[in-house]
Amino acid sequence: MENENEIKDDFNKDEQEGSTQEYGANEGKTHPNPSQEGNNIQEYGSNENEADKQEGSTALRDNGANNIIPKKKMTLKKFLKMTVLFIVFLVAWFAVVQYMAADKYEAVVKVMEEGGKIGVNPMTERLDYGDLPKGNASTRFVTIENSGKMGIYVAIVKYGGIAELIKINKNNFVLNPGEKEKLEFLLEMPISADKEGYEGKVVIFKLPKLF
Repeated sequence: MENENEIKDDFNKDEQEGSTQEYGANEGKTHPNPSQEGNNIQEYGSNENEADKQEGSTALRDNGANNIIPKKKMTLKKFLKMTVLFIVFLVAWFAVVQYMAADKYEAVVKVMEEGGKIGVNPMTERLDYGDLPKGNASTRFVTIENSGKMGIYVAIVKYGGIAELIKINKNNFVLNPGEKEKLEFLLEMPISADKEGYEGKVVIFKLPKLF
């Protein structure tokens, strides 16, 4: 009987030791490997970095979208203003071109007392009335011709101190192709003239007749 009890005790001890070993093995399985924990931490960190990058790129895109300046629509008022400025520019450009192409004459006269002798200077590129006594008159002539294939509109402008003294026989008229016109520039010296002389300019514009 004692032997049987000893055998039973030994058997129970062996079973307890085996169960203890199995528990240790299972416990070893439940605890993760440190290297595996490091890998898991690295993967988690990389996932966080990728999420941060995506958030940063999204924020940049949002900021870029907010910084885009919206295109302003052209209003009717602004369009009309630009149209008027463009027309003014065209008119000014046309006036400059026509002035450069116009016939320009300097007009001069010297005032003499009544009873003085009239002095006549030969006319070259200007309307020179020479020495003209008060109360007398003198005339200069300019002939213009249209040698083109279309009609022209003739407009004469005079300015300067002498402009008030000159009278033109014809102004603001149409000259058809092949036609000539002799213009008369009559200057009458008033008795009340209080200057030694007058001067100014006469400009003959020849504008194309479009219709």
